[in-house]
Amino acid sequence: GYKTIAIAVCEGDCRTQDESIWKFVGLMPMLDPPREDTPATIASLHHANISVKMITGDHVNVGKETCRLIGLGTDLHAGQDIRDAANPELRKQMILKADGFGAVLPSDKREVVMTLKNEFGLVTGMTGDGVNDAAALSAAQVGIAVEGATDAARNAADLILTKPGLQPIYGAVLEPRRLFARVTPYVVSRLAGS
Repeated sequence: GYKTIAIAVCEGDCRTQDESIWKFVGLMPMLDPPREDTPATIASLHHANISVKMITGDHVNVGKETCRLIGLGTDLHAGQDIRDAANPELRKQMILKADGFGAVLPSDKREVVMTLKNEFGLVTGMTGDGVNDAAALSAAQVGIAVEGATDAARNAADLILTKPGLQPIYGAVLEPRRLFARVTPYVVSRLAGS
């Protein structure tokens, strides 16, 4: 689940190819842990019958570890699997059944959203913070730019979170459901009474 950077030191003038000698000195693993409230938010969304998938540009193994930490399934596929799928029906089923995707391109993110929305008729929401998320944010029925998102993501999104974390998403789902549950009986009784 670590992102790893290789470190090398240049002996000589590193600006010229002819005289530079690079020496590998080691690897530096880095862990970017999820926020502490993310597992609870994911559990709340699952309890509300909302399916959650992770779509990340990080390596598939990093994505699997992150999914494990936040309570998502670990059936992740590489973005290359979406692009290389020869059979369109198998590609659609892979997108539907997978818990997420790693090592994706921005076009892969959009493809997942569009497939879930158009092929399966699912109401789709997408969260993102970067320029690479803009196409998928605009393709989703509800695009959500998280706190600190780039201008491109904000412009493509329908909602912009002003608090850190994903917890406001649960509130954005729960409150309209409560409102709808209150309005529906009123409308039915008014129709029945008139």
